[in-house]
Amino acid sequence: MSRVLVPLVLGAILISSAADAASAPRESWGKAGVSLDRYREDAVLCGRQAYYLDVSDTPAAKALVRASSQIENLPSNINENNFQPVSGAEAIAMAVQGARPEQRFREIAALQKSTLENCLTSLGYVRFRLTEEQRDHLSKLRSGTPERHAYLHSLASDPKILSTQHS
Repeated sequence: MSRVLVPLVLGAILISSAADAASAPRESWGKAGVSLDRYREDAVLCGRQAYYLDVSDTPAAKALVRASSQIENLPSNINENNFQPVSGAEAIAMAVQGARPEQRFREIAALQKSTLENCLTSLGYVRFRLTEEQRDHLSKLRSGTPERHAYLHSLASDPKILSTQHS
């Protein structure tokens, strides 16, 4: 049962995080005069560095592994306060609560974000703040479409936008 429940709980957390990320961003990254092809290549390069970042030795990952191990070994779980065996559901709840998965995922996401930002900075990109009008326009473009990429590139490569909206 725990092999089914844990992925479902973790999946729900990731889905809710993805839904939050789907709204139009407040900031983006740009480089004056960058070509669309270079812009996309750099985005993929830095995105891969962040995505494939080895987080296995971080405290966050170790806490999640520890909780997963506790759940997999349910028969050995006991309530430490009175040494009475707890039900499987209680043991799972205790392991999940102790691991604080939402916080751990935020910690890992922060490491990935830092990796992404360091990569973009090393390639000469700067962060800029999108105006409300730009955010509104962006929110009307479906994520992953060529139109959205072209619009973001038009902003990200414009020296005037980068100088006046630099954050």
